[in-house]
Amino acid sequence: MEAMDHAQLAGLVAAMIAALRAFERWADNFKAKSNGGTVYDNIKKAQSQVDDIDKRLTVVESKIEDVRDSLKDMKSDVHRYHTELMKTREEFRVAFGSIEGWIKGKGSSE
Repeated sequence: MEAMDHAQLAGLVAAMIAALRAFERWADNFKAKSNGGTVYDNIKKAQSQVDDIDKRLTVVESKIEDVRDSLKDMKSDVHRYHTELMKTREEFRVAFGSIEGWIKGKGSSE
């Protein structure tokens, strides 16, 4: 009978220890949550924030590429407009030069 009593006592002690450990884990989690969360909760929050920042960076990088492409297009447009303006300016210079020459030639013949 004593062997049975020792086995029952050992089982009861083991059950009490398991219950105390479970209560200790519950108390630690409760205390951690009231203080801002457990380390694992904070890691999950930080990972979520990192993911959000990564998404925002992806959007910003995409916008930068769009701006870069627009600037390249604008640069080629400005170069083309400048070339056309200089050609037109040169044509006017030549035309006015010939008109001035014609006027001077006509004025000297009178």
